[in-house]
Amino acid sequence: MMNQSDYVMTYFHPRDFDIGQPIIKNLSISRRFKSYYGIKSSRKKLNKLLRDYDFVCVSDAANLIEWNDAYVYKL
Repeated sequence: MMNQSDYVMTYFHPRDFDIGQPIIKNLSISRRFKSYYGIKSSRKKLNKLLRDYDFVCVSDAANLIEWNDAYVYKL
């Protein structure tokens, strides 16, 4: 999906990479899946993203947007 988009904004929480975090037992199956599935390989996936794509901070990204026409970028 990232290759098909003009831009992507993402956020990672430190918990997304903490394989030692305590597991909450009373979560629904869907919430447990979202919280813990793939956590052991999350650092490897982050490193791949950092190698494969260029990133900028939000303030720099905001400067790349022509705000009069939100669909035109200065890239």
